[in-house]
Amino acid sequence: MKKLIRKLGRFGLFMDAYGARAGNQFARNVNVFYAEKAGELRLTMRTALAREGFEKLRDFSNLEELRSVLGTHSPDLLIIDSELPGCTKLIRDIRFGRLGENPFLPIIATFWSPSADFAKEMAGCGPDDMLIKPFSPGKILDRVNVLVERRKPFVVTSNYIGPDRRKDPSRGSTDANFIEVPNTLSAKMKGKTVRPEDLQKAIQGAQKEVNEMKMRRNAFQISFIVALVKPRLEKGDNSSEMLDKLRQLKKMSDDISGRLKDTRFGHVAELSSSMSRVAESLIENLFEPNSKDIELLKPLADAILLAYNPESNAQDMAGQITSAVDSYRKRQTPPAKKKTAG
Repeated sequence: MKKLIRKLGRFGLFMDAYGARAGNQFARNVNVFYAEKAGELRLTMRTALAREGFEKLRDFSNLEELRSVLGTHSPDLLIIDSELPGCTKLIRDIRFGRLGENPFLPIIATFWSPSADFAKEMAGCGPDDMLIKPFSPGKILDRVNVLVERRKPFVVTSNYIGPDRRKDPSRGSTDANFIEVPNTLSAKMKGKTVRPEDLQKAIQGAQKEVNEMKMRRNAFQISFIVALVKPRLEKGDNSSEMLDKLRQLKKMSDDISGRLKDTRFGHVAELSSSMSRVAESLIENLFEPNSKDIELLKPLADAILLAYNPESNAQDMAGQITSAVDSYRKRQTPPAKKKTAG
């Protein structure tokens, strides 16, 4: 056994000590899924977690099998090799409720020296934490402890659902845009009983919050896109960029329409449907757009924004849109070249 442990130690994934550890007495109740293509690493993780008291560990060498199992079984923690093909899509599907029973399950993604672009792409999918290999079992157990004791609340934007990654310390946990999501990992590690009916109720409550926040974010994004495209459409802009923005506009409008069932916003369904039809008409007739469609963009966008943000002041919302558009345009404008003397 010691020979095997020393061999695995070359991967930097095993503790120096061979003796058993007491671990958390409640860890045996936690269901852990671990997806990793390297068989040696799967064995190492299984051994290390077993020493900490985790008895319910299921490992996977590919995402096809993991996807299949997630369709019927929900773990309390998912540890996943980010370099497995399809990993980013799998995590995003979980967070957007397209895969599995619990879109809020804690997820740790692992890497071998990721590029900056790949790390950014992975962060944008919504994992709770990202860990660079090689790592010791102690390191991953530290991350698990953070998820148990200090898991970040979730935030929702037009294209992201996941833990808050903002670095501004002035934003406290009372931010109205934060959502405290169910955390069965924390509950079980603290010895609490997780009843399926209670978990389902908690998930449904959090999903309702996510759904309403997603509609509000999309409503803001619709107004933002309209503020960008309307003046350019009026000038005859039929570029590929314009086509892309109009497709985004239709996508946001359709997304809102698909989220309206059983919400307090059901009475304004026609607004988002109308915006979708106008966007589709402009897409189909980009080279000869109907002037009425262009004129409808702003009143529809204003109505959608206020309908999904009834507690907000219209003037304040307009100011936020203007500020967002100005910031966007500044980012798109290349810096002026300095003139050289001579």
